[in-house]
Amino acid sequence: MYRVLTAAAAAAAFALTAVPPASAAPSVALPGVSAPVGSKLLGDEIVAPDGSRLSVGPKLYDDCTSGWVCLYADANWGGRMLRFSDYYKGNLKDWGFNDQMSSWRNNGGSVAKWFMHDHGTWGNPCYTIAAYAASSFVGAAENDTASAIEVSNWAC
Repeated sequence: MYRVLTAAAAAAAFALTAVPPASAAPSVALPGVSAPVGSKLLGDEIVAPDGSRLSVGPKLYDDCTSGWVCLYADANWGGRMLRFSDYYKGNLKDWGFNDQMSSWRNNGGSVAKWFMHDHGTWGNPCYTIAAYAASSFVGAAENDTASAIEVSNWAC
């Protein structure tokens, strides 16, 4: 179960607003960003209970530290960054990151794969993200089409 959460951002600081769902305790996040239930704002990242993270502001190539698979909203590893470690399988829309990936970096030993316009069926075009590899631009045809990711030890 996921819920959309809201917050107001002011210049360099963020003011958080809790939005209680019908039957759960309130949580916090940022405007227009969805996050898994139980996520918390830690510095400039939203951290899910499983450790997955979504950056609030722009990130760089070097911000994808050892052990993480990172997706970037802009080419050349720029813009917002969504990062995963270990095993993860989920829809990018749960993070407000659907159809936004333009570049990626895998700075870990696990293989990852992303799916084009796939919202939980895991059958649409699949692209492998090799361990310790990076792509500064996914290509014109694939740009802003990633909708799901799986970090595991299996390629497409």
